Amino acid sequence: MPLIGTKSGVVGLVGSEDAESVLLLLDAANSEFVAANPLGLHEDEKERGERLLLALKGDYPTRDLALPGTRGAAMLKRKHDIERFRQTFARMDD
Repeated sequence: MPLIGTKSGVVGLVGSEDAESVLLLLDAANSEFVAANPLGLHEDEKERGERLLLALKGDYPTRDLALPGTRGAAMLKRKHDIERFRQTFARMDD
């Protein structure tokens, strides 16, 4: 599923099951792209990915977006785990 940055010009592809995990970032105007690697990105890919992801987040300020294999993805997973724990605990409390 594409996320098209109208202001930034960056296109991101996210999975239909996980709409926050960015699988590919593409800036056609500057011929730059970063493909997600679950094992981690090289330093130059990480810098480019952070820059392109930040630009895309400017177009989607209410969405949590992260590249798999990065610190941002780990923090996003932790956030989701905490939310699930709270929901489970609230259900048990009823």
